[in-house]
Amino acid sequence: MSFTYLKKESIYRLININPLLLISTVSKDKKYNIAPIAWGCPQELNPTRLLICIDTGHKTFENIVKTKKFVACIPNISQLKLVKNTGGISGREVDKFKKFNIKSFIAEKTGCKIPDGITGYLENRVFKIIKIDSTAIVIGDVITAAVDKDAFDGKRLLAEKKKCKVIYHLGKNKFISTGNVIYS
Repeated sequence: MSFTYLKKESIYRLININPLLLISTVSKDKKYNIAPIAWGCPQELNPTRLLICIDTGHKTFENIVKTKKFVACIPNISQLKLVKNTGGISGREVDKFKKFNIKSFIAEKTGCKIPDGITGYLENRVFKIIKIDSTAIVIGDVITAAVDKDAFDGKRLLAEKKKCKVIYHLGKNKFISTGNVIYS
């Protein structure tokens, strides 16, 4: 077997394979924002906690720090344009919900906007924030979660179904989605 060594700035791409999330926030003055985040995973099962990594210079992070709440939305492959649009511009510059005409509803517990058509969402209250260099690890206590009724069988996300295929970001403008279930 032959291996090639990676440059340090590329190493994370070997393990960056969690489903992409759209992180929705609202500022104290009720300005909504949403941004794609590729680094997210469960942090704890009981109590249920979500961990995301985010650039500390982003408007999304500022909103999380000031309000102590956010929603992690799970987009599906039909929403790739939404992901690319919301990741291509800063929430400091525009209201992304207005600019991209994102139809949405208001989350019951956090007051953040949730885009229509997503596969599921997790409303979070901040448990802990750890700043490291220009990145922050944000750990949220999941206070409620919901999923499209056809996307979950009570045990797992049915990501092999066409309307449930989640998005994975490979870097730059490259994305993949889920395929078929492999039984072993």
